[in-house]
Amino acid sequence: MAYELLTNAGKDQQVEIALARAKILQQDFVSAETHITQALSIDYENVEAWALWGHVKYLQLDFEAAKGRYQRTLMFAEKPTDLHTLYIRLGEILLLEENYPDAKEIFLKACRNQPTCTTYLGLGIACFRMNQFEDAEEALTEANFLNNQNADVWAYLTLICLQTKRITEAEQSFKYAIKLGLQPGLLLEEITAVQRQVGFGDPSL
Repeated sequence: MAYELLTNAGKDQQVEIALARAKILQQDFVSAETHITQALSIDYENVEAWALWGHVKYLQLDFEAAKGRYQRTLMFAEKPTDLHTLYIRLGEILLLEENYPDAKEIFLKACRNQPTCTTYLGLGIACFRMNQFEDAEEALTEANFLNNQNADVWAYLTLICLQTKRITEAEQSFKYAIKLGLQPGLLLEEITAVQRQVGFGDPSL
């Protein structure tokens, strides 16, 4: 197989894709990108190559470049084999950019394609940030059904209960979030800020 890869490199797009995947696993992103561009020089509409190129940029934290390549991938009728990963990573980028309507659309597609706790959490966050609390709670409840051990899901449920003045549920959700290891950071800071604002929700006070 190694001989086949070496002898056909630069001639066969599938060989270039296989080599690119291997280089990504080795975290040799420069070489991976070389193989990806070689595959695209053979077939410019190769969806696997475009998706891999997006992943390379994502792993290098070049989110703007990753977004562009992911969006190009989705323009083709054929979809890549790792569509689930593409949807999640593109959705995460859109959330970082605070482009919540587009993030919601991507996570909706992800939920239809392969529903997981992660896809419904992303959908719930996008809806919450647009003050669509009912839709957000529905998505987060589904995420919780798929995995009730995710601290971030409970954290966002806490925020929804705080915003909708449900004192007991806010306290219970917050307890679960802390119990499951919600890490110090912006999300926990946001919760404590809202708790101080509304005057309830922290059972320790």
